Amino acid sequence: MTGGYLDIDDDTRRLARDNFLTREGYGSVKVTALPSDASPRRYYRLEGSGLMLLEEIPGSPDFDAFLTISSHLCSLGYSAPHVKAHDAESGLALIEDFGQMTFTRALDEGMKPSELYSRAVDLLISLHKHPDATRCDLPFFDADILRDELTVFADWFAPEILGQDNGVADLTRFRDEFLSLWKKPLSLHNNGNTTLTLRDFHVDNLMLVADREGVRACGILDFQDALIGSPAYDLLSMLQDARRDLPDDLEEIMIRRYLDAFPGLDHTDFMAGYWRLAAQRHLRIVGVFVRLARRDGKPGYLQHMPRVLAQARKALSMAGLVEIEAFLEKHLDTWWNWPR
Repeated sequence: MTGGYLDIDDDTRRLARDNFLTREGYGSVKVTALPSDASPRRYYRLEGSGLMLLEEIPGSPDFDAFLTISSHLCSLGYSAPHVKAHDAESGLALIEDFGQMTFTRALDEGMKPSELYSRAVDLLISLHKHPDATRCDLPFFDADILRDELTVFADWFAPEILGQDNGVADLTRFRDEFLSLWKKPLSLHNNGNTTLTLRDFHVDNLMLVADREGVRACGILDFQDALIGSPAYDLLSMLQDARRDLPDDLEEIMIRRYLDAFPGLDHTDFMAGYWRLAAQRHLRIVGVFVRLARRDGKPGYLQHMPRVLAQARKALSMAGLVEIEAFLEKHLDTWWNWPR
C-alpha cells in the first residue's frame, strides 16, 4: 500500500500522537485504540475526557474535509463531532466522543430496528429540508464522479471473475465498454433536487447520543467524503446496507416515511433515481470489497459479497438497466454468484 500508514514508521506516528496530546494538555490520559475499518484512518479514546483522537494520513485531503464538514453540520444544529483542537501537519485532531452506542450495537443489543431506522430517516428529512444544507464549498456528486467510481468494479471484481490471465487489452476493453454503458443512465442524475450527501450513511456510522433530543440524538460519523448530490443516495445507502440485512418490509416502510415528508416531490422520479444510484453504489462496493481483500489484506469484507451482489442484481433490474445486465451476463456469466 502506498500513501498509507504502512509507509510511516510506527514510532514516528506514536511520537507525533504523544507530542500533540501533551501540547493540548492530555499527555497523562489513558489512550485506547479502537478497531480499524476499511479506511487508513485511526481513532483512539481518551479515557474519561469525553474526547477521541482522530489520526489521519498527514497531508490527506480527508483531514481538511472532516474539519470543514464537521463544522458545517454542527452549525446546522446536527450532532457531528465537535473538533476541540487539530494539527493539520500531523493529521491529528481531538474530537468529541459520542460514546460506544452505535446504531449497529443498539440493534445487536435488541433495540427495535423500526425505531432506530426511523431516527435516521428523520435526520435525513431534516437535513434535506434545511435551507442552509448546501451552503458549503463542496463539489457536485455528478455523473463523472459516479462513473469514475465504477472503475473499481471493472479493475478489481471483473478480473476476479475473468481470471488474472486475461490480457490487459481484454480487461481494458471490458472496462471501457462497461463504463460507456453507464453514460446514459447517469446523465439523468441530479436533474432534480440536490442536498448535502454524506455518502457513508449507515448504521455503523450513526450513534445514539445521550442527553440530546430529536435529530440531535443521532450522532453522525465518517462524513469526510460528503458532496452535493441526490437526496436518494444516503437513504439507499442506509436501507440497502452492504453489511446488514434489514427486516422484511422495513425498507419500504422507511422509504414511505421519507416520501411522506416531501409531498411535492415527484415520487416516481425519486424512486427511479433511487434504484439507479443503488445499482451504481452496490457495483462499486463489490469492487471495493475485492480490493480490500486482495490489495489491503482485509479478507473479512468478502463475507458480505453474497449480500451486496444480490443487492446489485436486484437494483439493476429495478432500475431497468437491461443493457448493463446483459453486458455483465455476457462477459461475466453468473457474476452474482459468490464464491465462484
